[in-house]
Amino acid sequence: MGVFSNNSGKKLAKGQIGGASLIGKGTTFKGEITTEVDLNINGVFEGNVNSSSDVYIGEEGKINGKVNSKALFINGLIEGEIEAERVEIGSKGKAIANIISEYFIIEDGGLFEGKKELRIKRNLLKDMPEEQ
Repeated sequence: MGVFSNNSGKKLAKGQIGGASLIGKGTTFKGEITTEVDLNINGVFEGNVNSSSDVYIGEEGKINGKVNSKALFINGLIEGEIEAERVEIGSKGKAIANIISEYFIIEDGGLFEGKKELRIKRNLLKDMPEEQ
């Protein structure tokens, strides 16, 4: 199986980009990442991540910075700011962060310290009555 290929047997949706980006174990990277494909972090990253896809922090992965993505799956450590549609902290994950998301899941053993805000879809806000 190649890290940068779609060998799952699934067909990509029209306009979807295949593959993934990887910061491997033993790698330290500082800067800014903007991507349209899944990002897997198993090393150390310091900076900002902007992804229209999913970001995965592996058990040995660490992010110190800001993540804005479709979904963030944490099995390592993140310290900073998170904005995503979905945030999941796995059983070995640790988040010391302020989080804005629609969905927020913490598995048994996962740790969270910080502030959590609910991000409501803008369409739902249009249907809510205005306060008088």
